Amino acid sequence: MMTENSAQSVLSVSDDGASKKEAAAEALLPWDFRKKVAEFQRPGVRLLELQSERRSPRLSERLSELGSSAKYDFPDCSFDLVINRYGSFNLSEVKRVLRTGGHFITEQVGALEAPDSLPPEYNLENEAERFRKNGFKIVFREQFYSEPFCSDSDSAGSRQIHRFMIIAKYKGG
Repeated sequence: MMTENSAQSVLSVSDDGASKKEAAAEALLPWDFRKKVAEFQRPGVRLLELQSERRSPRLSERLSELGSSAKYDFPDCSFDLVINRYGSFNLSEVKRVLRTGGHFITEQVGALEAPDSLPPEYNLENEAERFRKNGFKIVFREQFYSEPFCSDSDSAGSRQIHRFMIIAKYKGG
């Protein structure tokens, strides 16, 4: 479901919340996504929130949309802040709807956590370079890898958590 809240101009496609397993994985991360986002939310900031319909980053349906060509139904330079957590996004569209000096905050699942769904090169280093080539300055970046572990519900055997977060400022142009 997509809605726009005129007070903050928020687009939200959301679900009921993270599973217990996802919450446990998030507890291991050295950053807190919500706190990082809160640092940029101030009165008057126009916010666009992109969320996947299902929060689990292990869903192949979500991961297969990486590099999506989706168009955002907003005018150019409409937002000061765009946030995305585990969802696919179109970097060209993020760039288009961000004002010069605006920020894009994203947290993603890396290739080591979803090797069947993501290309092996999908990681912080390569994504940060892609952001730079598209006119963004990286202001925060961090990547987390867990030790491999076995999951009772994972028929494939061991699993590894691989997440990364990027906060980037759009330089314009």
